[in-house]
Amino acid sequence: MKMQGYLSLLLLVGSVFSISAHNNKNAQVGRPFTIDLVGNPTTGYTWTATIEDPAIVNQSDHKYKANPLAAGLAGVSGTETLTFIPSAPGQTTLTVEYRRPWEPQDAPAKTKTFLINVQ
Repeated sequence: MKMQGYLSLLLLVGSVFSISAHNNKNAQVGRPFTIDLVGNPTTGYTWTATIEDPAIVNQSDHKYKANPLAAGLAGVSGTETLTFIPSAPGQTTLTVEYRRPWEPQDAPAKTKTFLINVQ
């Protein structure tokens, strides 16, 4: 089941493509892409993105979807999907941090960095 979930992160869906939390990615201007990350908002943690150069890429959406296999169970994780739109050619760093918004002074529980190349 875990491998199937990982593979679904790599699938192309229509004009939106998804990257796993282990890859850097090439993107095209105007073609949205998503990053899917495991999250659990019942803990107070959420993923937040920081984009080094917002002239190249901007975040357009952030959604959470509960794990369908755990329907009715409290406190289980799901998937946070962050959507970005490349707006200009170039290269930028995108960093996502898993943290509680009311604890900005604390180090994030997790950090992932992506190098995005936009053509």
